[in-house]
Amino acid sequence: MKKLVAIGAAALVAMFMAVGLAPAASAYPEAVCNLVVSPTVVHPGDVVTVHCSLQTIESPRLAGRSAASADTHWVVTFDGLTHTGTGESFTTHFTAPQVSSSTVFSVHSVGHDTVTGVKCDRSVNVTDVPGGTVVSPPTGGLPNTGGPGLILLVLGVCFVLGGGIAIQRSRKGHHAQSQPQHRH
Repeated sequence: MKKLVAIGAAALVAMFMAVGLAPAASAYPEAVCNLVVSPTVVHPGDVVTVHCSLQTIESPRLAGRSAASADTHWVVTFDGLTHTGTGESFTTHFTAPQVSSSTVFSVHSVGHDTVTGVKCDRSVNVTDVPGGTVVSPPTGGLPNTGGPGLILLVLGVCFVLGGGIAIQRSRKGHHAQSQPQHRH
């Protein structure tokens, strides 16, 4: 029996050693892809700044981080216009188009690092709001309500006071009925 336990223990130790010495699966290199668009709400004629960057993580340790190579090719589109560039990061500018109503455009960025083969693909929405719209303030009445001023104010105060008086009287009547009568 001792031999069987010894053989079993030796087999377990050999199995754990084989599994422990096997190379670990790795998800690296991992890409960190950034697309920064500013501003995201614009008026026609405003300048939209787009900044793209790609960083490759070679290992889980912080020292393993590295920027994408200078051979990263960028393609950025906005409202049918395309700008291209090459480098670890890329910054470009677009002009917001004329619109007659609020319109949402997509800024789409694709970066491809030809050295590592890592691809970066991101999108951000930009809302283009037409300018020159003037809103006239309401005339007369209570501020920010649009209602006729004094009549509704007096009527509201009367209802509140009437409700308070009605509640007070009903409580006095209820309180008087619940008190026992003492005879002397």
